[in-house]
Amino acid sequence: METITLHLSEITLGKNYSRERYTGIEDLAHSIQARGLIHPLVVKAISSKKKSVVYELVSGYRRHLALSSLSPDGSIKVTCSIFTGSPLQAALLNVDENVERREITIWEFACGVESLKQDFGLSLDDLSLHLNKSKGHISNCYSLTQKLCPEVQVELNRGLNVPSSKLFLWKTFGENGQKAALSKWKNETSPEAVTRKTRGRTSKLENQTMRERANKLLRSRSQPIRETAEYILGKRVEQPSE
Repeated sequence: METITLHLSEITLGKNYSRERYTGIEDLAHSIQARGLIHPLVVKAISSKKKSVVYELVSGYRRHLALSSLSPDGSIKVTCSIFTGSPLQAALLNVDENVERREITIWEFACGVESLKQDFGLSLDDLSLHLNKSKGHISNCYSLTQKLCPEVQVELNRGLNVPSSKLFLWKTFGENGQKAALSKWKNETSPEAVTRKTRGRTSKLENQTMRERANKLLRSRSQPIRETAEYILGKRVEQPSE
């Protein structure tokens, strides 16, 4: 594809981008700041009444968000590849690129499948062929958008990280069951819960280390040190011979 250098402000966003579905933007911005933009944005030229040429983003929305955080006024210049394919090819490119670079969750992939199906009238067989995925996988992912209740979908769109195995299980529940599973998962993965688990593991490690040190101190010729070790271990031992 032909490349061009554009100010970020010259690039408009397509209708299928949702800011809520993208996380990790700050880390990506730090990476771009340190190493530069490794993969160019992909844009297409569209007609406009106000300007002779307008460029619309085809692929690279996370990078666009990261660049926007680095340059809020859009004055930064970025390298872009010019896309000349069809709207369907553009949509497929966006999904393929995100999957290839692991920038997409199973829920985001499911939403991409739903958009392709609705916007272009593709069947599951067509989607399987275009995305190079099994029909069963495509069907399972698409069903997430149809069977997960609104409350779960809202949290997923906000960036809640839920393993695919749980989502595929949740979709078999009724609405109340899904809400209960969602509430339990949020409680288990909350910052407070993670802190409690971390502290528990740390305390266990510290206790183990303390006992190891106490066992070594039992061999000391100093009675106060031995008594301290005995107190830690909760036992008495024979005094070592002089």
